[in-house]
Amino acid sequence: MTRPAFYNESQVGEFFLPRYDMVMQEAAKADVKPAHTDTFKVGVLGIDAQVGFCYPQASLFVPGAVGDVTRACNFLLDNMDTITNLYFTLDTHRTYQVFFNTLFINDAGQHPEPYTMISAADIDSGKWRPVTNQKEIRDYVEQLESLGRYVLTIWPFHTMLGSTDHALMPSLYEVAMYHS
Repeated sequence: MTRPAFYNESQVGEFFLPRYDMVMQEAAKADVKPAHTDTFKVGVLGIDAQVGFCYPQASLFVPGAVGDVTRACNFLLDNMDTITNLYFTLDTHRTYQVFFNTLFINDAGQHPEPYTMISAADIDSGKWRPVTNQKEIRDYVEQLESLGRYVLTIWPFHTMLGSTDHALMPSLYEVAMYHS
């Protein structure tokens, strides 16, 4: 399939505003049957292909993510005529969540730096103190440890609801809009 004029593989890792009119002009001239006529339904699920993880300057950029988004865009464009529906998950956070530094403080009034690990022993000793729901948070941290999964890690703020890094990567968004 010929690539639509709005799509430039070398720009997949860039941040820009969606070019709605350009995408819809290209879609109008595409020779693709409407998805609602599919007799065999195919859905594609994209997981957290958001600016917060896939844009190189984002706070929680995942190495290799630009290549993943490029491959996803190319796959969708190459299989546009067989895909019925697209579904995208969005990792979504708010300011006061257990893995953000806003929920903990030390005796000096400081919040932990990103990637600080906080154990139940750290809470018991007073090294880090939850600013709210102390018993519930301490119990949660202890439960993580007892399950052998991990020690609570403080993450940098990322994919905050309503922020620009919450959005799908622009190139992927445009390809999805083109499909629609």
